[in-house]
Amino acid sequence: MPAKKALSRDQRDLIEDALTEDPAVSWAAAARRVGVHPTTVSREVNLNRGRVKYSAEAAQRRAATHRRRPRPRRLAGAATDLRAAVTAGLVAKQSPAAIAADLRAAGGAQVCAETIYQAVYAGCLPVGPRECLRTRRPRRRGRQVRHPHRRAGLPNINARPAAVNDRTEAGHFELDLIIGKNNRSALLCGIERRTRYGAIVTLPEGYRAESVLAAMVELFDQIPPDLRRSVTFDQGSEWADWATLVEHYAMTGSAE
Repeated sequence: MPAKKALSRDQRDLIEDALTEDPAVSWAAAARRVGVHPTTVSREVNLNRGRVKYSAEAAQRRAATHRRRPRPRRLAGAATDLRAAVTAGLVAKQSPAAIAADLRAAGGAQVCAETIYQAVYAGCLPVGPRECLRTRRPRRRGRQVRHPHRRAGLPNINARPAAVNDRTEAGHFELDLIIGKNNRSALLCGIERRTRYGAIVTLPEGYRAESVLAAMVELFDQIPPDLRRSVTFDQGSEWADWATLVEHYAMTGSAE
């Protein structure tokens, strides 16, 4: 069984964001936002002081402290055939991805492209990033800062009208995305809470906010006007154009 991949700092930040916005957020909703199993989120939060006191920074420090087997970089240290092959490929202006593919085809020792990038930027190889990488960037870009997007101000799910939660009238939809393997495909799913009517729209151009908005419009164009009352999303940035949707159809919106 393959080893479980540890949470990254970015994922821990997303967990902290979800708990800050709604301390009672369900593990399933938080997990969809982070892209992991709900059990992973539950275990992470409970091991790091719980919902109210969870801190991504403190959790990251704890994870680093408890890491069992910190290993040196694979391409660092004494000369090896693998290190020589990677260096030769870089000197020949091959990309790390091409070098990794050649090594796989050769059937001997292998290394992935990300490991090569890390070794180059860490100075573990005799060639630097300006000399061998196409970007000529001397340092890797840090993780992107999450800018406030147009979803700001979307009411919390707790503010939904009672009719939505009680399922006493039709016209209240919940939207979600189904992402295919390796993020190569996506579907937009809409479920009406009372009748359980469902509709699906494909997203052939990916699931950025503008593509998701187009799919939402396509979906709600199929719904009679008197059955377009409200819509609920999760906290993902793919719903950033929510305001355009609810204004166009004169609906109310909320986020879980």
